[in-house]
Amino acid sequence: MTEPDFSGVEPTRLVEARRRIAVIERYLDLTRPTGSDTVAAAESLGMTRWQFTRLVSAWRNHRDPTMMVRSRTGQSSRDYGVNGQAKRIAGEEIRRVGMRAEISNVAPAVEAACGKLGIRAPSRPTIYNHILCERREGRLRFDGSPCIVIGRIWFQLPMEEDGATLPHALVAVALPERAILAYHIATSRLAPASVSTVLDRLLNRATRLGPGRELILDREDRAAGAAVLSRHKMDCVTPSRQSPQRLLAQALGDAVGALRPVYRPGGALAKPRYVMGSHDRALTEQMARAAIVDAIAGSNDTRAEVGRFSILTSQKKKGRN
Repeated sequence: MTEPDFSGVEPTRLVEARRRIAVIERYLDLTRPTGSDTVAAAESLGMTRWQFTRLVSAWRNHRDPTMMVRSRTGQSSRDYGVNGQAKRIAGEEIRRVGMRAEISNVAPAVEAACGKLGIRAPSRPTIYNHILCERREGRLRFDGSPCIVIGRIWFQLPMEEDGATLPHALVAVALPERAILAYHIATSRLAPASVSTVLDRLLNRATRLGPGRELILDREDRAAGAAVLSRHKMDCVTPSRQSPQRLLAQALGDAVGALRPVYRPGGALAKPRYVMGSHDRALTEQMARAAIVDAIAGSNDTRAEVGRFSILTSQKKKGRN
C-alpha cells in the first residue's frame, strides 16, 4: 500500500491525522463491520457514528490526509469590498517598488493616486496583505546585485520539551532567486543555530569561477564565523550595513513552505502565543526538525535554480566598482 502524502497536514495536527487514519484502516479491514464496530471506532476518536462514517467515506474516496483534520485559517486574501480600480493601483505600486515594498513606501502613493481619482483607497492593513501575497508568490522584482543573505527564521511551532521557545533556522538565501542554499536548525535557546555550520555548507558550494555574489551578514555573525571564513580564505568578507532580517522578510514573506515564519528576534524570543486546538499536539524535537526541513524543501521547489557562484570579498568588490 502506498504511504499517504502528509506534506499538506500542519505539523501540530500530524499525530491526530495519523491516529484517525490508523483507526479507519483497521475499520476498513473488517469484512463486514457491524453497527457496534462503527460505534466503537467512532468513540475511540471522540466522534459520533455519523461523523466517523463521513470521515471513512472521505478517506476511502480520496486517501487525502488533509481531509482527516481541519486546517487553521490560512493567509488573508480578502479584499473587504475594495474598489477594483483602487486594488489595481495598489498592485501596480507594489510591483513598481519591487521586493523592498513596505507600507511606508507604498501606502502614501496609493492613497494619493486614489485621492486624485476621488475613490476610496484600500486600508493600510489591506495594502499590507497585498504586499505579503506578492512576497509569498515571489513576484516582486529584486533590483540589487545578486547576493546571499544570512539570517534567522523562527517558526510558529509549539515544542513539547520547551513550550517557551520557537525552533529556528539560520539560513543562507540567494537573491534574486529566493532559494535557501544552506541552513542549520535549532530547537532550543540553549543551543542556537551554528553560523560556522551554515558558512561551511555555503562556501563548500561556492566556486572560484562562478559569478560573484556579495555575502550579507551582520557583525555578530561575521565574528562568529571568522574561523570558517579564514579557513576558506575569505577573511576580507565584511559585515553588511543592510539588515539581513529585513531582507529575508522581504524576500520570503509570510510563508516558508507550509510554515509561518517570524523574522524579528524580539517577537520570536518572547513566549509564543500559539493557540492549541483540540486536534493540535505539541511537537517533539525530531518532529519540529522534520517539519522545518520539509518547509525549506517545499519553498525551494517554487524557486529558480541557483547556478554556480563565488563569494565577493571587499577586495573583489573594489575591483568590480
